[in-house]
Amino acid sequence: MEYYVYKINIQPNILEMYEKENDFVYLISEVIPNSFEAVLQVKRVNNCFQFIVDNATEYNFDEEFNQLEIDTKMLIKGYNQIIQYYNKSGEIFYSKAFLSLNEKCGTKRRHIEVLFPGIKKA
Repeated sequence: MEYYVYKINIQPNILEMYEKENDFVYLISEVIPNSFEAVLQVKRVNNCFQFIVDNATEYNFDEEFNQLEIDTKMLIKGYNQIIQYYNKSGEIFYSKAFLSLNEKCGTKRRHIEVLFPGIKKA
């Protein structure tokens, strides 16, 4: 097995945003891996992330789509809770869990659209 180490350049304004919220762990553990998933499949292995090239593995469309459907239903439920909270308080609050799930669903949709361009046209 081979390992590669990459340096990621993150714009200063992004770092400042996460620094203000004291969310570097969230940036490293959620935001960056989700961004990679827009291009590659990412798998956690110990303290590292393994990038899986699609043509090196068999892609199971049904499994991917079913998981996207499950995650999207959870996202809708979370969105409805946000609406209810807004109706009661007049404030909008997006939890980290909701934002992470939203990013995960978006990434999965983009990933499927890249592999199956006909879906986007449909």
